[in-house]
Amino acid sequence: MKSKFKRKSRIREQRTTYLIVCEGYCEKIYFENLRCSERITNINVEIVNPRVSSPKSLCSYANNELKRKEYDRVFCVFDCDVLGEKHLPRECTSKTLQPIISRPCFELWFLLHFKYTNKKFCNCKELVNGELKKYIPDYDKTQNYHKKKNFYVLLKDKLEPACRNAEKLEQANSNNQIECGTLTNIHKIIKDIIGSNG
Repeated sequence: MKSKFKRKSRIREQRTTYLIVCEGYCEKIYFENLRCSERITNINVEIVNPRVSSPKSLCSYANNELKRKEYDRVFCVFDCDVLGEKHLPRECTSKTLQPIISRPCFELWFLLHFKYTNKKFCNCKELVNGELKKYIPDYDKTQNYHKKKNFYVLLKDKLEPACRNAEKLEQANSNNQIECGTLTNIHKIIKDIIGSNG
C-alpha cells in the first residue's frame, strides 16, 4: 500500500555566488565590512586579495578562479593610476568579469561620501593629503589602521550621496577609458550586492 504522504523534496536553492578580487587590503577590508554590516545572506560573497601587483595579473587570477569554480559574478577591484595603457588589459574584459576601477585610487570613493569632485589628482598621496584628510584627518593607508576602523559603517549614512557623486563622475567620463580623468565605479558593486541581498 502506497503512503498518502509525499516526502518533501530536499533540493536546496542554489545561492548566487560573487567573487570580489581586490588589488589592495583596504578594499578587501571595506568589502568584508560591507558583507558583515549588511548581513548578506541571499548571496554568497567571497573576497580575496591575491597580492598581485598589476590589473592584468589580478584579472588573470580572477579568470583562473572562474575555471576552477563556478561564480555568477566576478569583480576585479583595482586602481587605474598604475596603468600606462589606454584600454583595459584583455584579461579584464571577459563577459563574467567586471572591472571595478578607481582613478587615482580607492580613496576617491571615500572622498565622494563628503563631496563631488572631478579634479584630476596626480596620485593617491595628493588626493589623501590634499582632500580626504579634510574630512578624515587621521586617515592612513596601513592595514592595521583599516582593521581598526570600519569605513563601511562609519560612512554608511553618506552612501547615497557617494553613489550619486560616483554616477555623476561616470557620466563625465562617458567613454570609461583608462586615460580619463578622476573616476570610480565602486558604487556598481555596492548597489549590486545590496540589491541582490534585498
